[in-house]
Order: sequence, then C-alpha cells, then structure tokens
Amino acid sequence: LGNAVKGKLPEEICHLTEMRQILLHNNDIQGTIPACFGRFSNIHTLVLYNNHLELPIPDEAIEGWTNLKTLFLNGNKLKGPFPQSLLKLPALEELDLGSNFLTGTFPAFNPDDIPRLKDLDLHNNELTGTIPSTLFDIQTLEVLNITKNSFNGSLPANIG
Repeated sequence: LGNAVKGKLPEEICHLTEMRQILLHNNDIQGTIPACFGRFSNIHTLVLYNNHLELPIPDEAIEGWTNLKTLFLNGNKLKGPFPQSLLKLPALEELDLGSNFLTGTFPAFNPDDIPRLKDLDLHNNELTGTIPSTLFDIQTLEVLNITKNSFNGSLPANIG
C-alpha cells in the first residue's frame, strides 16, 4: 500500500542528486516527471506506478538516467505516443508502462540502445500497428507483455 502523497513531484527533490532509488508508488502524484530528474545520474530504480502521472516525460530527464535499471510507470495517466527516448537507456532491464493510455504505433528503435532489457510490459494500452521485428532482436528479453492493445499483422519470422 502507498501513502497519501498528493500533488506534483516537487522540484526540491532534484537537489538529492545522489538518489539511487525513488519508490513513490500507490499515491496520488499528479502532473509530469520534472526535467530536473535528469540530475539523478546514479538512479537505478524509479517506481512511480499507480499514481496520476502524465506525459510528456522530458528528454532532459531521460537522458540523465544512464544507470537506470528499473522503470515502473504502470497504472498512471500516460496518454499519447510511446516515449521513444525510453528505448535509449543502456542499463534498462525492466520497463513497465502497462495500464496507461499510450496510443499509436510502437516506435522503430535500435536494439543495441537497450542491450540489457529483460522485461517489457505494455499491456492494457491503446497501441496499434504491427509489432516491430527489432523487438525480437533484443537478446536479453525474457518477458514481453503486449496484451490488451490493438496490434495487428503477423509475428516476425525472427522469433525464437
């Protein structure tokens, strides 16, 4: 269970530049992730699921997350296209954006940009189009949950 933390993420949190984990799930946090979150170059775990966060996630924030391994933003109010810059996090192992309102197609990307990704959860969104074959070029991928979307077409021949 969470707390009763309400409102936006305060800019003052960004003064704590040595943060390695932020666990603020199951609250009533609203708004967007501040750009100053990019100062968290040592962060490896960012867990903000079951809040009321929205897009966009500023590129300035994502670019600073070079050591981020776990990003859980499921169960928020992320509405709009899939944030493509999340597919350029070199240490990322777990990405959960399930149960949001992501729309459009899953973007093209270079699997070498996310060489450690093990778990990708995009279930219960509004994603459409075909599943990019490059998704199955991620050698480390162990779990892929894309249920409850509107993908179409055939699965790529390079599976397995």
